[in-house]
Amino acid sequence: MKPAPPFHVGDRVRTAQPLAALPLGSCGTIYRAVRAGNLYGVLFDSEAILRVLHHDDLESAGHQQRTVEQRAD
Repeated sequence: MKPAPPFHVGDRVRTAQPLAALPLGSCGTIYRAVRAGNLYGVLFDSEAILRVLHHDDLESAGHQQRTVEQRAD
């Protein structure tokens, strides 16, 4: 099986499985990437803190844009 391509800073992602305090499908933006461990710093739309997650916990959200309500937070 071919490995999933890495995410890049600025990519929109969502959770691929429920995580602590983050339901399945929670959307955010990649702010940091540590390629050696496939780890990413993600700022989720619903939170004001940066979370570090493994590549396997994330999937691409494509070109999904944040809504006006989410930007106001």
